[in-house]
Amino acid sequence: MRIGLAFDLNQGFSGGNLRGIAAFARPSRPWIFEHDVPTPEGMTRLLAGRPDGLILAAPNTHCAEILARSKIPVVNLGLSVPCRTVFEVRPDHRAVGEMAAR
Repeated sequence: MRIGLAFDLNQGFSGGNLRGIAAFARPSRPWIFEHDVPTPEGMTRLLAGRPDGLILAAPNTHCAEILARSKIPVVNLGLSVPCRTVFEVRPDHRAVGEMAAR
């Protein structure tokens, strides 16, 4: 399974995301990971490698447009502009606030 990863490694949450992905992939699974930056150019390079899917934190609509045309599974961990063809993982800010208040 070939997976493209696009994270800005200077962002604090990216390290946690990558540690979680590595922990899942380690137990003798045949994963191949390729990393690039979450920019339109980075998305294009990752897609050129013909991944089976992408996990990323894409910050803008240019990336969303490229991903929408790709026709491969994509999970976004930080796209600021919603895109119907990209699955998103986001925090539930209301639930977080309620937990903090308790």
